[in-house]
Amino acid sequence: MNIGLLEDNPAVGEYMTTALGMFEHTVSTHTTGDSLLKVLSPATEKHLLPYDLVIVDLNLPGSISGEEMLTILHANAVTKKLPILIVSGTHKSELDRVSTRFPSIPILRKPFKLQDLVQYIDNYGRKL
Repeated sequence: MNIGLLEDNPAVGEYMTTALGMFEHTVSTHTTGDSLLKVLSPATEKHLLPYDLVIVDLNLPGSISGEEMLTILHANAVTKKLPILIVSGTHKSELDRVSTRFPSIPILRKPFKLQDLVQYIDNYGRKL
């Protein structure tokens, strides 16, 4: 599976890329929302999307927060269909608020077990 990872912490990004690579997934890491949008914006049809799944951290530097990224992806007819997983270490109250706003997006709270991340991806893969 091709996975887009929006994660600003280089150590976490490297860990997730290496770990998911062991399960034969290809991960492209983006440290800012702008970087991810540049890759996604040329897509005009679902089959042209470069990723099968996007993993989004909520606490991001720059002009686009993780929650703003979710809003942008859900506002676009093409990227709205893109499966998303939130992986964040933010406060539980913030995660609850985001979960209420985006109830269809699963959340893994950092620190998480690699097994939980892989299980989500495997479960999604069976739906394809």
